Amino acid sequence: MASGPEMDPLVQQALNDRLMTDPDLAFQNEGNAALTIGYDHSLPRIENGPEITALTRDETRMALLDGGEIAELPASISEPEIASYTEDLSAEERARMAGVAEACAQGLEHSTIWAARLQDYAEIVPRGAVVDAAGSDRAGCKLRIVTYRTPLAIEDVMQFNFSLAVRAGFDPEYLAGSGPERAIRGRKGGKNLAVYVRPGFDGLTDVDIVSAERD
Repeated sequence: MASGPEMDPLVQQALNDRLMTDPDLAFQNEGNAALTIGYDHSLPRIENGPEITALTRDETRMALLDGGEIAELPASISEPEIASYTEDLSAEERARMAGVAEACAQGLEHSTIWAARLQDYAEIVPRGAVVDAAGSDRAGCKLRIVTYRTPLAIEDVMQFNFSLAVRAGFDPEYLAGSGPERAIRGRKGGKNLAVYVRPGFDGLTDVDIVSAERD
């Protein structure tokens, strides 16, 4: 039997490599990755030692300084109910708790691509490891719900998102739960932003971002 034409070894290597959903190939090489996204793991791998934490804090601060002054966090407003915003909630439940209309929070598509489609005022901190993401671009309601993990302290995450919200023209509230949980909520016209932050395991911080834009 005659053999077919010999395949270019570079092409063959590319075809045999694992298919990726992460445009930065962050799971293979995290050196220059914007986001770290897991594929077949229950949770993404993320380092949280002192060196990586300090590096992440420096990168986060530099990212903020590139856009202007860093806003100081105001005195927090007590809202014990945010303690119930836990990792066990579905994306739809997170959206409803953030004040998104029922019709907008239905029929969401679950894919890590929605983390890359977050609006500028709802960005993830540098080196954030995405755990789950969902969203939709249906007419009348553009919704994003993203959960990620970071070695940053809760207040560092809060200051990052609070500064972005202020720059975007929101009048955000800084909320404190009955424990260490913290949240930011803000509205601007038809835009709705909510960021919930709580301690995770292994000394990491868990963050949920919900952003909705209504026409």
